[in-house]
Amino acid sequence: MVFDEAQHLSIECLETLRELLDQPPHCGLLFAGTHELEAIFTRQALELEQWRSRFHAGQALPGISEAEAATIVHSELGLGLSQRKIQKLISKSRITDLRNGGRHSYVSARRLFWVIRELQAAANRKSTHAPHQ
Repeated sequence: MVFDEAQHLSIECLETLRELLDQPPHCGLLFAGTHELEAIFTRQALELEQWRSRFHAGQALPGISEAEAATIVHSELGLGLSQRKIQKLISKSRITDLRNGGRHSYVSARRLFWVIRELQAAANRKSTHAPHQ
């Protein structure tokens, strides 16, 4: 079973899932969410102690690379953008992870797509209001 946006699950819900995990058919669980999910299991360690013996793996995934972000921008907006404009879009999509003293920075695909959509919407508004010749 996969739980996306798992950082929004309450402690009670997590405990119910743990109890279900112990019952047949003993399926696997995958929790996906923001970095806050890891923080919940750290902050609530005492309340979630029984989960510790059930975790088999955990992985914080990196954001997309600058090259991947540039490829996405080109794919969505075309090849006519300057390198400076592409870097500006990518920098608007960068997140600094506040864990570990804010030392980890990455490009968020979600934010990149938001920035691209905003740019596309602005271009559409501009073209709709432009005088027709």
